[in-house]
Amino acid sequence: MPHCWPQFGPGAIQVHGFARNVDWTLVSTTDGDEPSMTMELTPNDYTKAMWDKDFKVTETVTLKGGALEAKLVVENKGKEAFDFTGSFHTYLSADINAAAVGGLNGCKTFDRLAEKESTVSGDVKFQGPIDSVYYGVPETLTLATGKRTVSIKSSKTWTEAVVWTPWTDMEACYKEFACVESAAVTPVVVAPGGSWTATTTISA
Repeated sequence: MPHCWPQFGPGAIQVHGFARNVDWTLVSTTDGDEPSMTMELTPNDYTKAMWDKDFKVTETVTLKGGALEAKLVVENKGKEAFDFTGSFHTYLSADINAAAVGGLNGCKTFDRLAEKESTVSGDVKFQGPIDSVYYGVPETLTLATGKRTVSIKSSKTWTEAVVWTPWTDMEACYKEFACVESAAVTPVVVAPGGSWTATTTISA
């Protein structure tokens, strides 16, 4: 479940930002019926060279009720507002030939490969490379994997969703997974001293 932050896709800094390429600090863990871990990311020389903002990002991952919940909090510690885009780049085990994403019917979409807008009709199936953003998405999407159906529930602060498969660009493994991502492709603005919180819950 890599992080795309503070940039989703190509842009002024490295593709998908730096959060997935740096070490986070483990802050705490809990045991028991709902085990969890909390980690945080703050600026360092590597991040400042690309994005000179004063931030703190905290993620808490919790296992509860048969589901995995990931909560992301972005705090602006500086004196000026900043904006970002991002996603949870969620890889889900699936038979790519049987996989289908449900819940997107009627949503507006932008195909980033063909650079074309359209409206979704029915389930999204995998018959070639896909890199598409979906707008006005419902709270819960599903991924039929060929063996079971996975639920991906996102807070409304994740304003978009992304579906991706590299297809034969990753010949060794593309048939074994699909990505259905909670995303904020529309830039999020965080005021000085403010914060933004988003959650994704995955269950089968």
